[in-house]
Order: sequence, then C-alpha cells, then structure tokens
Amino acid sequence: MNDNNKDFVRRFYETAYVQHDLDQAAEMLAPSYVLSDPSEPTLVQGIEQWKEVQRMYLSAFPDHRLTISHQIAEDDFVLTHWSISGTHFGDLPGVPATQKPIEVSGMTLSRVANGKVAEEWQNWDTEGLLEQLGFEMVVPDIENKLKAA
Repeated sequence: MNDNNKDFVRRFYETAYVQHDLDQAAEMLAPSYVLSDPSEPTLVQGIEQWKEVQRMYLSAFPDHRLTISHQIAEDDFVLTHWSISGTHFGDLPGVPATQKPIEVSGMTLSRVANGKVAEEWQNWDTEGLLEQLGFEMVVPDIENKLKAA
C-alpha cells in the first residue's frame, strides 16, 4: 500500500505541477479535500478552492516546474520533499510581475484515503520566494528585545 500511495501522490504532483492539468489532478482529490499551508490566509477547503489557488500560482509563474527530491510513505501518509522553479511573469496578490527567476523548496504531507488525496499539510520557503522577487525580509531583533525585558 505504501508504494501505491507514493506512486499515486507522485502522479498527482506530476499532473498538477508539471503538466499543469488542474482538471485531471482535481479528479485525484477527495471532494472534502483540505490543505493546511501557513502561507495561505485560511485553510484551502474543497476542490474548487484548491484550483483557485493553483490558478493564481500558474498565472504568476506559468513556466513553473516541480521536481520531487524525496518521498517517504507510511500507512496512509506520503511525505514529499519538492522544489519548484520558474519565472515571475504574472501578478501575485500585491506583487506585480518582476520577470525574475525563482526557485523554492518545501515539503507536503499528503493523506491518501479511498484512492484520493484527502488532506495535505504543506510548508515551503515563502520568505525565500519574496526575497527572490526583491522584497527585503525584516527579522525581528529578538536578542535585544530579550535583553531589554
């Protein structure tokens, strides 16, 4: 079962993030699909919300390609370590197109149930993406704040 789940999740990623076939990839999602991603303001719930988020990134990075570095499976879970590269040709909310190349990596834990991706937890280098697009990240001066306390 673990290898079947790994193969299934790999096919899902290739369909969605390499071929950019969102309709075909959506058929691999459970109707009650949920994505938890700290870079999103709320949970992504359901297939239509998933498609909406994917369309936003495809519009901003139409040439993006995902590469899977590693996958580990246990029971109904598949952990995928991935990287995405592309060029910022379209607007992101609040970020006009910069024409800059980007490369980011992240990990997604997928739960497979009844032959569908039912739930995912994702964490990726959103700060790195913003830095590559020209935004300076301000890191709080925690050490001085602790000394002053």
